[in-house]
Amino acid sequence: MLGKPNIAILLPTRGLIFGDTIWSLENNLENFKNKIITIIGLPIPKAQNEAVKKALANPNYTHFFFCEEDIILPDGALKEMLKMDKDVVCVDYPVAGGWSTIKKVDGEIQHCGLGCTLIKRKVFETIPEPWFETNKSLDAKTGKILDIPMKYGGHDIFFGLKLKEYGFKIYQLEGIECGHLRCMDLNRQEKNDGAYEIFLLDRITKFQDSKEVKNGYFN
Repeated sequence: MLGKPNIAILLPTRGLIFGDTIWSLENNLENFKNKIITIIGLPIPKAQNEAVKKALANPNYTHFFFCEEDIILPDGALKEMLKMDKDVVCVDYPVAGGWSTIKKVDGEIQHCGLGCTLIKRKVFETIPEPWFETNKSLDAKTGKILDIPMKYGGHDIFFGLKLKEYGFKIYQLEGIECGHLRCMDLNRQEKNDGAYEIFLLDRITKFQDSKEVKNGYFN
């Protein structure tokens, strides 16, 4: 990798950022000078597209690092991702049901979650906007694109399809996983002593390229 990287930290949020997410992000940024670009209150995929546009407006950024509001990053993950020096590098994490975010076909990653993903600037300069879309669905069994809007998410799936279309590959930093936090219930007066109910998904137990995949949609 030539020169010192200048990383834009893209942190799209619906308005609730977990403290563990911020702490894990700060631990990963100890040796870097960065600006966190936070997009608050916009829906998926507008938040992701707006974050990229804001980062592209600064010509000094060489890499864009997506960290989602509910992800716990492993210590040193960003440093190791940079060492790989690939156009797109991700760290996997579990989603609902313990599923991996990564879908592989013949060993090649087709798409991945955006929760911990490092992307070189040239990727967004090469692919025309919008980079993220949710107006279609992908059938998990057949791989066919359907004219059915995603109920939630899916922006990362179609970003993966665009990467492949424009000749970019996704690489995984293997051997580590992110934690994934879920807010099960908000704090309210006279409930839970004013606390939030938080659940941590900390282990991937199912893989999208396994024989367990049946008809359905992956978000």
